[in-house]
Amino acid sequence: MSMLESQLRHHFARLADREEHLPNVSIAAACRRGRKLLRWRRVGMGASPVLAASAVVAVSLAGVLPSGPSGTVTRGQRPASPRAGSVTVPRQFSPLVPYASFGWLPPGGQARSGGNGTVTDLLNLYVHGQFAWQLSTYAGDVCRIKGGAGLVCTLSGQAMQLYPLAGRAPSVGGRPAFWTRLGRRQSVAWRYAANAWAVLGNAKGIRQSTQTLLRIADAVKFGARGRVIEFAAQLTGVPATWRISSDTVRQVGGTELAYQYFFAATGSNPADLPFMTVSPGRGSCYFYPAGQSVHRVISGYHVVVNTIPAARGNPTTYQLCAPDADGLFVFISVDGAQPVIYPVTLFRHMKLFGT
Repeated sequence: MSMLESQLRHHFARLADREEHLPNVSIAAACRRGRKLLRWRRVGMGASPVLAASAVVAVSLAGVLPSGPSGTVTRGQRPASPRAGSVTVPRQFSPLVPYASFGWLPPGGQARSGGNGTVTDLLNLYVHGQFAWQLSTYAGDVCRIKGGAGLVCTLSGQAMQLYPLAGRAPSVGGRPAFWTRLGRRQSVAWRYAANAWAVLGNAKGIRQSTQTLLRIADAVKFGARGRVIEFAAQLTGVPATWRISSDTVRQVGGTELAYQYFFAATGSNPADLPFMTVSPGRGSCYFYPAGQSVHRVISGYHVVVNTIPAARGNPTTYQLCAPDADGLFVFISVDGAQPVIYPVTLFRHMKLFGT
């Protein structure tokens, strides 16, 4: 594991006050995405537990998602609900359609944030406003029990998630389940379908009864059930091969709103594509010294445009930050000597829906 990756894991785990249990990810894209995320924090936005839970994972969730005509990335289309009692587990999830949902929740419990990729679906459960539990749902044929190693989930490339097993647990949903060893966290993994696994664990330092853990897990529902991810902006005029590969979401006024997302495109390294934040509310933009930042007015909005020179082996980074664009905070970051698209150009191609 590189020093940057090690620092990122510690950084995100500390932000959410929880333990991070991601194994080694040695791909170069992880490092480059990590730099974007670290620089993103300097714009003054607050970090949520879902960022800590999925920020490093997101770099390895590259996949495809249908776009609209003429290269327009659109809002998700509402899928049909599965037949009652049936569970069809695809080998890839749609980042725009949440796959898992909570059924029974303890008093004061609420699913407030999450993350969606092509192989992993994350849900964060809060109890009386405190981050308490996280549900990780994996697509079909992603996870397997491998000898003494435990439950191993292959994400993409060299990225894996390991859950050391600590013995059989009571069945969950009538299917086999196992306790897992994740430091001080209570955690249970179960096979929710013939070829698919889910894991429910508590946040660091949160101690609740085993009965509560099992009752939450037993009531989890799987399959697209009419829920879709909404976006506060639309991109037009971008290449037709562009897809959203992963996103982080939060509940806003009863809507599951994607406020951070990554892209993938045919023939392009995901690390060369933009990382974007579009979030309701006003934010703040970091102004770099020595001429790296300039104030501009683009499409009628006051923005800060940053050019961070290449240094210590890192490529040049180009950023655009809009603290208040019709009630939305917008931040775009792209790495590379010759990026696929510059943030200023991408911002001109954005249709903002406002709050």
